[in-house]
Amino acid sequence: MARSSSTWVKGRSGNPRGRPRRGSCLADLLRRELDRAGPAGVAQKEAIVNKLVELAFEGDLRAIDMIFDRLEGRPAQRQELTGAEGAPLLVGRMSDDEIREHLARVLHGLQE
Repeated sequence: MARSSSTWVKGRSGNPRGRPRRGSCLADLLRRELDRAGPAGVAQKEAIVNKLVELAFEGDLRAIDMIFDRLEGRPAQRQELTGAEGAPLLVGRMSDDEIREHLARVLHGLQE
């Protein structure tokens, strides 16, 4: 469909108010707060990083995991879905309801 010549007016913005201002979502509020200086005169996010590294050096496995997850990325999780008795899962031959039932059984087995 061709655009008419009146769709865009030359010299007039298609977005007269401009980009919405940042600062109203939770992430922006957290960033602003963490950028502020804490009691020691250090940015709060820097103080949090320092504490995380300190905990890691003390042997806190959760802190160590968090650091490596942020630096190296989480390792890929391999998941395998199989049919009855380990046979290949033939999704193309299954109805939507059969697929849902099979996935529910697999997920239920993982939760036990």
